[in-house]
Formats: sequence, C-alpha cells, structure tokens
Amino acid sequence: MHVEVLVYIYLIVCLSMIGFNCACIIVFKRREKNVKKHAAHFSEEVREQIKRLKNGEDIEEEHCRYLRRKLKRIGNLVAFDETLEAFSKESPVQVRQYLNAISQVILYLTLVYSKKRDNTVVTFFPYIISKYKILQGVSLGPVIEMMFNLVKSPSVYCRENALQALYSTGDADCIVRAVKYIDENHIDHNAKLLTDGMLNFAGNAKYLQDRLWRELDSFSVPMKVTILNYFRFGGFKEPERMLKLLEDETQNREIHFACVRYFAKYPYEPAYALLLEMAGGDIGDGFEYAAIASTALGSYPSEKTMEVLKNNLHHKNWYIRFNSSQSLEKLGFTYQAMIDIMEGSDRYAREMLQYRLDQRNNQNGEALV
Repeated sequence: MHVEVLVYIYLIVCLSMIGFNCACIIVFKRREKNVKKHAAHFSEEVREQIKRLKNGEDIEEEHCRYLRRKLKRIGNLVAFDETLEAFSKESPVQVRQYLNAISQVILYLTLVYSKKRDNTVVTFFPYIISKYKILQGVSLGPVIEMMFNLVKSPSVYCRENALQALYSTGDADCIVRAVKYIDENHIDHNAKLLTDGMLNFAGNAKYLQDRLWRELDSFSVPMKVTILNYFRFGGFKEPERMLKLLEDETQNREIHFACVRYFAKYPYEPAYALLLEMAGGDIGDGFEYAAIASTALGSYPSEKTMEVLKNNLHHKNWYIRFNSSQSLEKLGFTYQAMIDIMEGSDRYAREMLQYRLDQRNNQNGEALV
C-alpha cells in the first residue's frame, strides 16, 4: 500500500513538471512573438527618424514621447535593443547620431529604471548603455551617477554591466573614480573582471594608465595588484617605474609578484640580476619569490639563466621545479644540454624534465598529424 502511494505521488510530481514546462514554453513563445511585434513597430519609427537626421532635420518630439511611454517596460526595451542592433549593422554612424538625438529620453529612462527594484530588470538598462556606448563623448551626468549607484548592487551582473557602461565613456577620470569607489567601499567584485573591463576602456589607454599610476599608492594591496595586472595586459611600457616598485622593500609581496610577472611579459635587462637573485632563493622568505621568478627567467635566455633553472630542478619545492622546467622548455632545452640531470640520481628532477620532453614530443606529433 505504501509503495502505491509513493508511485502516485511520483506520477503527480512528473505531471506537474510536464505541465510547468508546457506553460513555460507557451509563455516564452508568446513573449518572443510580442518582442518581434514591438521590434517591427520600433523599426518603422527609428527608420523614419534616421531619415530625418540624414536630411538635416531634428527628431520629432512625438517620437520622443512615444519612446518615453514604451521603453518604461523591459519587454519593449528588449525589442528596442533588437531594432538598434539591426540598424547598427547597416548604418552604425546614423545609429550613433540617433542615440545622441534622444539623449533626453535616456535621461528620463534613467529616472524610471533607477526606481525599479527587480535586479533582472535594472541590469538590462546599463547593458544597453554599454552596448551602444551611449555615454561616449556625451555629458549625461545623471546616467553616470546611476551607474555608480549600480556598482554597489549585490548582483554581479548588475555591477559588471554598470562598470562596462562606465568603461564605454572613454573618460579616464571616471574610471579612476570608479576603481577608487569599489576599493574604498570594499565592494567584492572579481579582480579579473576589473582587469578585463579596464582593457575594454573606450578612451586613451595611455592616459588611463598614467592616471592610475599616479594614484597607485592610494589603493589597497588587492586593488594595486589588479591595476598592475591591467598594466601587464594593457601594454604599459614603463619598466623603469615597475623596477623601482619591485626594488621597494616596503611594498607587499603580492605587489612584488605582480611586478615579476610584468617582467616575464616585458623583458627588461636592468631587472635581470634581481630576478636571478629571487630565483636562486636569495630574496624573500618562502618559496613564492623563487617560483615566480623561475617562470620569469624563461624570457631571459643566457647561460646564467640555464644554470639557475637547472639548479632549481633539484629544489625540494614542486612549484619551483615545475616552473623551472617550464622556463627551460620555453628556452628550448635539448636532451644533450640536460644529460647530467637526465642521467643523474635526482629522480624528481629527472621526471620533471622527462614530462616536459614527452609533452613537447606529443605536441610535435600532433602538429605533424
């Protein structure tokens, strides 16, 4: 009897799930149909206004009223996005002119969406702002302030879309302010997202990097590391400054590690001696300095480099051995050059090199195939 009850309950649950899925399909189909219907209406409206702009005329006030009325709803904003995307593929310059012409509508929508409580709804608005670079070259203070407010959002999607909108401004001072805002308010935003976001900055990257460098001491250690990573990926060609930072013993070790990674990407001869000391274990406590410096030495080919890296293959720490073998592989070591290790008594060093040789041979084999 109990088994039969369980079977009936299971059947009811299965039927409920099937019913729920069917209802979702119907709702999504209807929503998609409505979006396409509204997109068609927006398309006619936008095409007519773009024609007016081409003829040197202004946007009709009735069109702005129509947008204010319609775009308050998220479904209509989605349809408007589809319309803009289609026109952007055909005539991006005209779309840019059109968006500049409806700036008052954007300001109105900023007030509307800033009052909404649903994060999913609010998140889409900064997405539109960033996607079409609406803030680039345009002074819309209330929109920028809304983006700063959204940076405090508990939703990572909302924060990221708001930051992307700020990156699209092309205003370096605005980005420095945003980074400081995140740092000072202890907003937990992923460091990689911040680094990648700054790489998407729409303005003068060199000016942004100079501004961040001047303000570097005002940031916390984690944010400094994020900025230094941005310098590394963003082509910051100031090795003298980075070397002074690396030589500064008062700096946190994480700052030093970020500088070493920079010199791995951008070889700088004056930094070479310091990297050798680090790789040899003469600088810093623990294994981290030697491990990271061993990786960086892969960008500095010389006999001294080979000697230090070969010695590190005998190190008791696995990371130092692994990074040294990786750098030796990058430098193109041969079996003959490593014969003393391959036929030596240190099994760990021998196995690490053998792993590298096997990996290289496998890659060459795949390339030949």
